[in-house]
Amino acid sequence: MAAPSASRGVNLWEVVINPTNLKSKTLPLLSLRNQYSINFHLAWLAFLSAFLSWFAFAPLIPVAIKQDLKLTPAQIGNSNVVALSATLLVRVLAGPLIDRSVYKMGVSRTMPLLAKGI
Repeated sequence: MAAPSASRGVNLWEVVINPTNLKSKTLPLLSLRNQYSINFHLAWLAFLSAFLSWFAFAPLIPVAIKQDLKLTPAQIGNSNVVALSATLLVRVLAGPLIDRSVYKMGVSRTMPLLAKGI
C-alpha cells in the first residue's frame, strides 16, 4: 500500500474501501456517513468512558471517600482488592460475550448497563 502523495493530501471526509477484504484503507475522521467512521468514534468513546469511570474513582479514595465513609486503611486496602477482583471477573465474563457477538453490538449492550454505575 503506497503512502498518499503530497499533491493529493489526506482526505478526512471520504472513505476508500479495499475490495479484497472490505476494510477501510482510510480513516475519514470528519465524516459520520459511513460505518467505518461511526465504528471508530464509538470505539474511542467506549474506551474513554470506561477509562474515566475506572480511573476517576481512585484519586478520590484518600480525600473525599475516606472522610465521608470514615474508612480505615485496612478497609481502603480491601476495597482495592475487591475492585481488582471484580474487574478480572467482569473481563472474564464480558470478553467472550463481546467476542461472540459483533463488537459494536456487544459494546452497545454493555455500556448502558455500566453507565448506571457511573
